[in-house]
Amino acid sequence: MPGYLDLQMSGAIALSLLAAVVDVFTSKIPNYITVAGVLLGLVAAGAASAGVLPSESPVLIDNALLTMIGVLATVLFVYSMGVLGGGDAKLLVALAVWVGFPAIIVVLFYTLLAAMALIVIICCVRGKLLRLLLSMVFYAGALVYPPFRDKIDGDILKMRLPFGVAIFLGICTWCVQTILGISYP
Repeated sequence: MPGYLDLQMSGAIALSLLAAVVDVFTSKIPNYITVAGVLLGLVAAGAASAGVLPSESPVLIDNALLTMIGVLATVLFVYSMGVLGGGDAKLLVALAVWVGFPAIIVVLFYTLLAAMALIVIICCVRGKLLRLLLSMVFYAGALVYPPFRDKIDGDILKMRLPFGVAIFLGICTWCVQTILGISYP
């Protein structure tokens, strides 16, 4: 896997690793990381489009820009619902430039799986697993019977998750899948 795919994976891993480390220690992903990620990703995609990098590049400049716009629209919606932090949203946009479409869909899927695993692990460590499970049951029940909303544990819903770590794990899983040649539809 010569050329751009190596650069693409290296850029995505480096960007997500840096963001994950900063997120763990500061609970924020600063703009300078995400802006640099977008700019460097666009330069790499532009170089691939110009023929400086091998032509088998899966992410040319048009793919990078369209994927970035699509992910931006999606994460703005999720951010507006309060589910995702601003730094996490911007990091996903920056990574969309690096991995392109359709790989970003796979990355998002693996990121969500990693986030769910991290939530369970954090709740186990803090001794709140039963409260998490009960809150999930009441949350699902509230969709059918609204008075169940009163039973949802607010502390569990406000628990901080270093989502940058989940994003990093999603990127790493996508890279392993790509290296092993496991294709996605």
